[in-house]
Amino acid sequence: MFTTKFIRLIDIIFSIVIIIFIFPLFILISLLNLLFQGNPIFFISKRVGKNGVIFNIIKFRTYVEINNENKISNIGKYLRRLSLDEIPQVLNILIGDMSFVGPRPIPLEIENTFKNYEIQIRRSLKPGITGLSQINYIGEKRTWNEKLLLDIKMINNFSINLYFYILFKTPMVLIRRFRYNKSGDTLWKIRGF
Repeated sequence: MFTTKFIRLIDIIFSIVIIIFIFPLFILISLLNLLFQGNPIFFISKRVGKNGVIFNIIKFRTYVEINNENKISNIGKYLRRLSLDEIPQVLNILIGDMSFVGPRPIPLEIENTFKNYEIQIRRSLKPGITGLSQINYIGEKRTWNEKLLLDIKMINNFSINLYFYILFKTPMVLIRRFRYNKSGDTLWKIRGF
């Protein structure tokens, strides 16, 4: 109980500080998106949160429609490579839908491919921007099965120490992601479902 309340307090403090410091960047990306991609600026998608609560995740839009097909845009490629498309999720953290550390929030249709006990474990912790699966990125796409095993390990061993360990390891992973993910594409692939 103490761990949950303490982490929520840290999430609130960090998200307020980040919002204050990145506000100019937030405005700049919004203007660039509007200029090069048009409306909408944001991508809003329903995701599964703690205890199965469905919420709207907020990201900067990185796709444009070409011939009735979504394609990653030029600016979107760089936003994704730098993980800048994730910035609006700080608002999800501030309002309590997410935490900085937790399993990545996923759509219900992907969660439905998991076993019942896996779903229950995943739903026991608030979803996060980063997690054990993210800091173990090695420069190649992984299946949901591979990521799920790391999510379960993180949830089963979750503590304040692990929360801060994952937070401090994340920047180096973002640099690795920028180096390897030149296409800006999603870093997972579905195999075995």
